[in-house]
Amino acid sequence: MSYGKKYTNWRIIRQLRTYQSLGEKVISKNIFTLLFLVTSCVALWIGGQFFYDLNRYFQLSENASAILDEWNVKEEKKGTFSISVNYQFEWKGQTIQGVYDFKKPTYQNPHLANDHVKEWKEKSWTVWLNPSKPTFVSLQKVFPLKGGIKLALCLAVLLYFTFLKGYVRRMNTVDLPR
Repeated sequence: MSYGKKYTNWRIIRQLRTYQSLGEKVISKNIFTLLFLVTSCVALWIGGQFFYDLNRYFQLSENASAILDEWNVKEEKKGTFSISVNYQFEWKGQTIQGVYDFKKPTYQNPHLANDHVKEWKEKSWTVWLNPSKPTFVSLQKVFPLKGGIKLALCLAVLLYFTFLKGYVRRMNTVDLPR
């Protein structure tokens, strides 16, 4: 093996290492961009849901005492039961009535739901309503805390990927010994 052949082999190996490191940089750059885009889309979706629920929560600003009758247990899906009730209340001289479907809690069998109905019949109920649209009512006014926590976690992951991308970019510019 001559000196020129050996030198050519090392030169080829060095070029391959250069191409390999360039390929790794492109792949890592694309991975971080992809992770950032996916996380951004998820955060946007969860943020939209949270702010929609928060808007609905703040729209229900007034309340009135309600009369509830005709409690029903209905099957939503196979093995999932929920409670619905007819309500009636007075608002600014007019009587408003309708049917409210409780979204939570749900039950695995109708007997549990009927036991819960017996407890709820004895309570006095308040209906929450939007004063500009009194037909928009709810018997359950719950702050969307779970949605807010999910949004905060998504934003934390988004910031993590942003700082991680900057950190990896800085580390790739530093020449490490081989």
